[in-house]
Amino acid sequence: MYDDSGRLAELNFQFGDGPLDRTLYFYDEVGWHLRTMRVSHDGTQAGSEMTIIYDERDLPTKVVFQDADHNSLRHVTFVRDSTGKLLSEEMHLNAESTEIFEKVPPEEREKMEALFKNVWGNPFTATTYAHDARGRMVERLRRMGTLGEHRTT
Repeated sequence: MYDDSGRLAELNFQFGDGPLDRTLYFYDEVGWHLRTMRVSHDGTQAGSEMTIIYDERDLPTKVVFQDADHNSLRHVTFVRDSTGKLLSEEMHLNAESTEIFEKVPPEEREKMEALFKNVWGNPFTATTYAHDARGRMVERLRRMGTLGEHRTT
């Protein structure tokens, strides 16, 4: 379904013969996409809610993911140059996130969080971009904690 301005407002989906779930899209007063929320067939929030924060040029600077209780799960930050070209992005995880450690027994959670932080680090992932004199992206370097990196040219 679309709103009066032609923007996507609601997406309904169903897996096989299962119940009908919805994804809702929210916009600010000038029409920028602010938030996305999945709602299960029983009316409760399903999965995480995504909120987008924009800069004065209307470019995304941060995306925050929260659970149904509005606890922060993770966020992604974007850094741009004066012309708006993307220079870097970083994903940070909230180590206390129940989404990540909900299956870990409470007595083991602290040890698992320390191990997780040691292996993945903070940020969880970091991507940097290099551009040529014409502004074209010529390299992308993605780091995944202490596990390694992947360079694309």
